[in-house]
Amino acid sequence: MDSISITTELLKLNQLHESFTEHNQITYIIFLETFREKLSSAQIEMIEKKITELDNKHEQQMNELKSKIDYDLLCAPLSEKMSDTGYQVN
Repeated sequence: MDSISITTELLKLNQLHESFTEHNQITYIIFLETFREKLSSAQIEMIEKKITELDNKHEQQMNELKSKIDYDLLCAPLSEKMSDTGYQVN
């Protein structure tokens, strides 16, 4: 499969749903499973590497978000959370 065909098919995926972008590993997983038999081994390897890179990036982003969570507040009863904000519970 040549680079123009690959780009065209990736653009078609993006038209199916806005989340299928070059930043979403699912896009490449769908592409790879759909066109695997038309791709060379080098192309398959490149796409698998891209999926791994995006997986790692996503995991890093999720870990950064998790580190910002206030677990004490998260686990506190709702009445405490509301009183901390000044909201009165009747």
